[in-house]
Amino acid sequence: MTLLTPTTPTALTPYNQTGSTLVDQGFSAIPCRPGSKRPGSYSYGQWYGRNDWQQYCSRLPTDYETRAWERWPDAGVCVALGYAGLIAVDIDTDDPELCAALAAVIPESPIMKRGQKGFTAFYTGPDSIKSAAFNVNNERVVDLLAHGKQTVVPPTIHPETQRPYQWIGEALETTTPDRLPTLPADIAERIAEALSPFGYAPTHTPRPQGDGYGHSIWRDLNAKALEDLDAWV
Repeated sequence: MTLLTPTTPTALTPYNQTGSTLVDQGFSAIPCRPGSKRPGSYSYGQWYGRNDWQQYCSRLPTDYETRAWERWPDAGVCVALGYAGLIAVDIDTDDPELCAALAAVIPESPIMKRGQKGFTAFYTGPDSIKSAAFNVNNERVVDLLAHGKQTVVPPTIHPETQRPYQWIGEALETTTPDRLPTLPADIAERIAEALSPFGYAPTHTPRPQGDGYGHSIWRDLNAKALEDLDAWV
């Protein structure tokens, strides 16, 4: 059980600025641990990475949760994806040719945010769309983020630039999921085709163990057991 430790905020935080508004608009906004891109939990004066945050990909936070989170010091804000069909496309490059190729297959969105480079655009889409990563020349250029993922949103401080993420155009809290553009069910195939001339080829990508993926040693242990159940038993 995660303790929702109440505290008295000493200053405005990204979460208490926008978190409850995002939730009221239908987005599953949860706290982000300061200095990282990972959902976090605050208890007894300490921040911790939170491993059960993916529950919010299927439900909105309660009023009790958001009121407690608004009091957590320096809490950033991120949005759990999947609830209400929310999907994000993270373009992690500023290369003009790559961006042009991707723009030809990815619909425009009025809701985009920028961190260090590139941008992340917000959409809804069918449940059949799954998360996928696309590398060109061993560098990540696109992340398709669906149910089970999350993305940090403004005004959270970017851990590398030490500046707030910025909205490009409208802010997410000014709209609702049903007003976002819809991605086609074959968006992953369209992205792959667009990147093929640049050297993209599908490869197996191990699940990242860093921020935002809900990684756990017990998940790895369970996966290894299922690979050879007879030997494990």
